[in-house]
Amino acid sequence: MKTQEIISKLSAWTIQHSNDQYARVVSPCTFGEDGLCIAFTVVFPTPNTFALTDHMEHWLQSAQFGAKWDKNKQQYLNQTHGIRFAQFNDDGEITAQGELSLLNAALSDALKLALALSFKFPKWLPKFNLRMIGG
Repeated sequence: MKTQEIISKLSAWTIQHSNDQYARVVSPCTFGEDGLCIAFTVVFPTPNTFALTDHMEHWLQSAQFGAKWDKNKQQYLNQTHGIRFAQFNDDGEITAQGELSLLNAALSDALKLALALSFKFPKWLPKFNLRMIGG
């Protein structure tokens, strides 16, 4: 196998489902240590625009361990350095929308937000839960 082929497969997103109106895209990164890959749904309301969401999946996953969502955590995560095209909304959902030309940047920023939550949420757990996830 050629080096270029090997490298191109290292960090590829996977399309799980798709049609002309939406796509379910799965990143090569996992959320925390449970092995679930970070994923987003992208809808195409017009031929030149997109809207992206994680359906609160990543926040709900952290909440299963006991993490609580509040405005301070939302603001903290939304201030992750380099994030411009995606954000957590008030409910804990990662969202983005815009021109189709910004989709790659929005997916990258949404992934960064999910990873930021993945790295940070263990510090927001009640003390007794830390033992459950190896903290």
